[in-house]
Amino acid sequence: MKDMKNDFVRGSSEAWKEQIIKDLKGKDISRLTWKSPEGIEVAPFYTSETTKDLSFAVPLSKMLPYLRQHDPETNDWYVRQDILVSNENEANKKAKSLARLGVNELGFFFTDGRKGFDPGKLLNGLDPTKHRLCFSGGDSSPEILENFMRWLKNEKIPSANLNAGIEYDPLEEYLITGLKDFPEKEIIITRDLVKKSLGTGIRSISISGFAFANMGANITEELGFSLAMASDYISVLSEMGLEANDIASKMQFKLGTGSNYFFEIAKIRALRWLWLVLTNAFSINKTLAQKLHIQAIPSSFNKTILDPYVNMLRYTTEALSSAIGGADSINIFPFNSVAKTSGAFSERIARNTQIILKEESYINKINDPAAGSYYIEELTSLIANETWNVFLNIEAKGGFIEALKNGLIKEIIEKSHSSRLDNINSRKEILLGTNNYPDISENHLLSVDPDSSAGDGSGYDINKRFHGFRGAGDIEKLRDAVSLSGGKTAVLFPFGDTSTRSARITFSSNFIGCSGIRQTDLTGIKDIEEGIKKCNELNPAIIVFCSSDNEYAQYVPSIIKKLTGKTVFVIAGNPVDSNKELVKAGVTHFIHIKSNLYSSLSHILRDSGIKLPQ
Repeated sequence: MKDMKNDFVRGSSEAWKEQIIKDLKGKDISRLTWKSPEGIEVAPFYTSETTKDLSFAVPLSKMLPYLRQHDPETNDWYVRQDILVSNENEANKKAKSLARLGVNELGFFFTDGRKGFDPGKLLNGLDPTKHRLCFSGGDSSPEILENFMRWLKNEKIPSANLNAGIEYDPLEEYLITGLKDFPEKEIIITRDLVKKSLGTGIRSISISGFAFANMGANITEELGFSLAMASDYISVLSEMGLEANDIASKMQFKLGTGSNYFFEIAKIRALRWLWLVLTNAFSINKTLAQKLHIQAIPSSFNKTILDPYVNMLRYTTEALSSAIGGADSINIFPFNSVAKTSGAFSERIARNTQIILKEESYINKINDPAAGSYYIEELTSLIANETWNVFLNIEAKGGFIEALKNGLIKEIIEKSHSSRLDNINSRKEILLGTNNYPDISENHLLSVDPDSSAGDGSGYDINKRFHGFRGAGDIEKLRDAVSLSGGKTAVLFPFGDTSTRSARITFSSNFIGCSGIRQTDLTGIKDIEEGIKKCNELNPAIIVFCSSDNEYAQYVPSIIKKLTGKTVFVIAGNPVDSNKELVKAGVTHFIHIKSNLYSSLSHILRDSGIKLPQ
């Protein structure tokens, strides 16, 4: 076969830059550079010169640091689904059904206050050598572990070669509820779990990084806080007599996955590298560091009640980035679980999303599929470096527990949450169907349930407790208020320059539509007088004028004088020169590309008589 590599000339960075400048017709190439929420600058292109000094950027390398799963040949992962255990027999029935449908990691979540379980009923017919079994029960975790190990012994199943988990993380609970005192009782429970699980394949400490992602923290904060949690566990439990190697061997990281696709791929790879750095500091066996277990959980922060089918797309890209990044297990939630208990249809879609990535896309067939990508390799390095700075900052404050007690963790998360919420409310970050391109006909308070197949009620979403932090919440509340307002309407009133008014009709329909208010578009009227007549007939709560900036001052004041009824007048655009004159005529709001969507809609709706939530 002809060797074609000599037919292609490798382009240098300068050559690529020159070509891009040419395509930009002389415009500054720096305009293509953007900055992520983590403060990482992303260049418009990357070449092999970018990664030549990155020691780890060697495809399929078995050298340290480890950026990929410990299996040298594949990139396979566990397909996970969670089950709420309120009745062992019902939970067992569902577990066996899921096992037949392609799920090979089962997460059993126990209701609050439940002490242990009947393993004979819950685990009947399940094979823990073929399926990864995980249990989450808070402070009842010791009883759950004892019951599980007793069942293994009775069934004559060796526990040493299992891959299972007791998902206990008291620091996550303190993060949510607020830490006031050192969690001495919970740390003792953690120590006992580690002791009892030694010599088994059961991991008994969870590092709940997904909690930070759900609360709005950025990627490097999530990783930095997770490492600080792990460091505290190792330090505190070592002081209680456990070996650092034993502690590390029992850890599993649970990361949240968001919509920043390439960053999420690089995040998982960066964690493996940083885990090696951290464990080296504790003189932990490198083989244990290589065998880090990472579970990917989709973040709830970017999920929406409105247009719920879009969540399917979000979950798909998040599952794909998790798989390419090298997650050991992936959990995808039903698309409508934000608003309701999932049903059979939505659970099936969630499950099959992962199975398609395996069985039809073959993402699991090659180890570290991202290796060699100049962009992702560079992102891995940048994220790792920035994460390490976050970690060192926490360590300098006395570690995670101290930083949590003195409010530093909360302060950092609240700052990132507020920044991201501002980006969503001003449409710098898009949540499709909520703050851009809404389905105007949708009324989720009255709509038909999209999950037509009823479930058995045992579905469980571990992100439920974080739904109050979701970025879509503010805008969704506006939609709720409009739904309850009694049928108020808005009219889009075009006139003047044809191309400008058409563009502003489209913009206004999208902008105002995010409130859910019913709209009437007067496009097609023969003249302004017909528009005035129609407005007086419809008596809308809101009228949005759509024309060019220089025509507003000429026509709007006279139009307003001829309109009857109590109406809020809005201008689509920002006519700076005539602003004062228009306000004097009765215009109270101006909407344009730089407007804050949430703030503008809140004021417009309130002025139109719609009662908004406090």
